[in-house]
Amino acid sequence: GKGPQTFYVPLTKFGKRLGLDGKQVDRDMQTLIGYGLLESVEKGQQWKEGTRAKAGQYRYLGFEGLPN
Repeated sequence: GKGPQTFYVPLTKFGKRLGLDGKQVDRDMQTLIGYGLLESVEKGQQWKEGTRAKAGQYRYLGFEGLPN
């Protein structure tokens, strides 16, 4: 990984577990990024013919990322 606070989020699989659409999970992740709680480390990639799907990687910033 790229640091101790990084994690992967496969949007489609994560959404299925939560009963949500993968696009909704993406919007929710973007909201958390906007709040400064997370940052995107590496963008994911959807499955396409001849390629593998790739989960997005995020870093948890916690309250350090929030403005004072």
